[in-house]
Amino acid sequence: MSLFSASHTVAVLAVAQGLLLGAGMCLCVLLFLWIKREVRAVVVESRQRAEAHEQILSGLRKELDEARAALAAAAAAAGVPRGRLDLTRRAQALRLYRQGQSAAQIASTLGLPRGEVELLLKIHRLRDAADSSETPRPAAWN
Repeated sequence: MSLFSASHTVAVLAVAQGLLLGAGMCLCVLLFLWIKREVRAVVVESRQRAEAHEQILSGLRKELDEARAALAAAAAAAGVPRGRLDLTRRAQALRLYRQGQSAAQIASTLGLPRGEVELLLKIHRLRDAADSSETPRPAAWN
């Protein structure tokens, strides 16, 4: 005859199963708490990095503003004109002229000296007149 009966064996197995289930749940809770702590540490570290980057960015913005101010002061001291009539602005000026704007309006819109705009428009009109006549143009105008 065995020491344990069948019902006793089933009871022992049920208790063992319950203990294993409880141990597994405890391990899950411990794992959850450990992960939660790690996530908090990562969040804190990320915030610290973001603050450090923000401070660096703020310093760089300040340096950029100072450099822009120094450049503007140097340009003003050197007598460099504020607006230059480059190819893009020349095309914009001619487009505005074709739309019917005056030299003063074009100069104001593009931030250019009025005299430069008037000179550009005069050259443009002369060139158009030369194109419409049979007179050959100078090579420099081509």
